[in-house]
Amino acid sequence: MNGKTTTSLEKVMGALVVIVMGFSILLVAAAQLAGRASCGEWLAGSSIISGLRFIVSGNAGDFGSSAAGCVPSAFSIWGTLGAFIAIVLIMAGIIWWKWCSYLQSTKWLMKDIARREGVAQAKEVREIAGVKALMAKAESIRPGLHKPKYTDCGMVLGTCQGQKVAVSSEDSIILVGPPRSGKGFYLIINAILDSPGAVITTSTRADNYAATASVRAANGSTVTLFDPQGLSGLPSTLKWSPLQGCEKTMVAMRRAKVLVASSGMGQSSSNQEWAQVAETLLAYLLHAGALGKKSAHDLGTWGSSPEMAKEAVRILEEHPDASMGWGMNLRSELETDPRMLPSKWMGVTGALQALLLPEVAETLSPRSEREMLVPEDFIKNKGTLYLIGTKSGGGAIAPFLIALLDEIVETARQIAFRSPGGRLDPPMSLILDEIANLAVWPSLPQIMSDGGGVGISTVVVLQSVAQARGGWGEQEAQAIFDAAIIKIQLGGAGNTTDLKQFADLMGTREVIERNRSWSEGNRTVSESRKEKEVITVAELRRLPAGTALFMGRNGRPMLMSMVRWIDRPDAAQIKAGIAAFSEELLAELTSMTDEPIPSAVLVD
Repeated sequence: MNGKTTTSLEKVMGALVVIVMGFSILLVAAAQLAGRASCGEWLAGSSIISGLRFIVSGNAGDFGSSAAGCVPSAFSIWGTLGAFIAIVLIMAGIIWWKWCSYLQSTKWLMKDIARREGVAQAKEVREIAGVKALMAKAESIRPGLHKPKYTDCGMVLGTCQGQKVAVSSEDSIILVGPPRSGKGFYLIINAILDSPGAVITTSTRADNYAATASVRAANGSTVTLFDPQGLSGLPSTLKWSPLQGCEKTMVAMRRAKVLVASSGMGQSSSNQEWAQVAETLLAYLLHAGALGKKSAHDLGTWGSSPEMAKEAVRILEEHPDASMGWGMNLRSELETDPRMLPSKWMGVTGALQALLLPEVAETLSPRSEREMLVPEDFIKNKGTLYLIGTKSGGGAIAPFLIALLDEIVETARQIAFRSPGGRLDPPMSLILDEIANLAVWPSLPQIMSDGGGVGISTVVVLQSVAQARGGWGEQEAQAIFDAAIIKIQLGGAGNTTDLKQFADLMGTREVIERNRSWSEGNRTVSESRKEKEVITVAELRRLPAGTALFMGRNGRPMLMSMVRWIDRPDAAQIKAGIAAFSEELLAELTSMTDEPIPSAVLVD
């Protein structure tokens, strides 16, 4: 006990000596400054203990005098010391405030996350997602090229830990970011322009078309706009009939399934049974319409009521190429219990209602083969197709956009099966912006899962996973999320459930917590190990514009600084294309010009 008390007393005495001597030195410095100000020169005769003498005697002469014998007043010495201490305290306060502000800043948060144990560092980024890792797969992705470059088989999304982050065209991607988070600014426009083969992109607006159409056309791609609702203000440059190819029963059945599902029928358990009936009925109508050379308006008229569909029965019963029994089956359905028929026909009407609008029916009624989009030619010629529409309102065109998308993808699969290596070369890209606001596409989970293997690259862009659940249902949305090889989360999201899903995928890290305690003048430090989230939901929400969380199939997550389209070599061409469409849109699409946190800052 006495030993501990002695040790504590020695520490206290040592601290007092340091404080007193430090104060003495400050007084000497203050006296010298006061002497310089009062006498015009430094004082001679000062020592480190002059301050102690001055404290006891109060005599300014303890600090010595100038060569002329001048001595500053005690008041000036104390005043100088007070001013000096005030300046030091103010500067210390400013530094402390700046430091505390920095610790709360986004810049510090990003640097802190980047150096955490659970986040990929430079070597891992280079080995898993670097350009060299992409090039290792180049020959299998592009079997038709002798020496493919990385731009032939993938694209660079950004940088992490000073390393480029690249993805291959085999990788399906899901990008989640709220409105105005820079989905187009950092990914969509780049993805459309960097695709080496055919591109199909969806949207409910014309911004992606305005930004990329002219550049794609200048690079040799045949650009096609399909906007039956006229949302872009531009005329569609192609016509496509939902009856095209439905002379074949398999095509009619597949298209009926897509049209009914994308109209929203069958998403709830209460109408699932009626959706299956509607698919069968619609397949009959599509088959009859194709055999009878009918127009889209005729198809819409048939779908408006069972009474109007009797002509389809006649065609199926009389046409030599009609599928056996389909006419009889349709007649049986039309003559069923009148109380059941409206429920059965509900899905047919919902899928075809847009065809009753003349402007929509006109776009879906090509008058010659010249006006028609031929999927196989589109793919082989590396075309670019912009599908613009909505699922809302009586003129909702979304089911027909999805049906066209499905038809091209099915054709792409068939071409891939006949091609060397069983894949498209060059790969075809699906850039599905606002797809959850458009319609359900039944084939999306499958194409996300296996499309990369046949040369179909898919990018799904969502405002939130909750948006997908609302549009497609819980299981379908989760299947799409799980099927994505690459998952990218932008900042600013407000749905904690979705953010927690990302946070949980990142796993945990081990941190050391130190606890300090004092007892009888002694300090005790103890350490404990604790598991914490690699990144919290709140930290995910705070990700700044241009910074994204990148998660691959394996490996640790990456904090990525994304590539802005305005930094591309062809940015001037892109801006010119947007300006030709709308000066207001140009201002909007270039408004996210705040510099993203550079990768160098994210390197520890």
